[in-house]
Amino acid sequence: GSALVFISIVACIQLWVLLRIHPFSTGMLRPLIASVPAFFGGWAVAEALPSSAPGLATIALTGLGFATVYVLLLWVFGTPTEDKELWRRFRNR
Repeated sequence: GSALVFISIVACIQLWVLLRIHPFSTGMLRPLIASVPAFFGGWAVAEALPSSAPGLATIALTGLGFATVYVLLLWVFGTPTEDKELWRRFRNR
């Protein structure tokens, strides 16, 4: 685990030093920002369920609550141009 993280960090530093490129962009903030309210959406669903609810139902409904908030926020934030181009190319294959 930690060795893989270390190697990945070293590779990113190496790319930056040698080629002045990196794999990160501000577009990565969109899903990170959307995940925080989505976490609380899933948590609210889990808290609203009765304690007698079956475990699988609790997991499924919590996941559905998370996914609903997450997808809605990504839709509200809009789709970056690069993603639109990627989907267009995928559809035209």
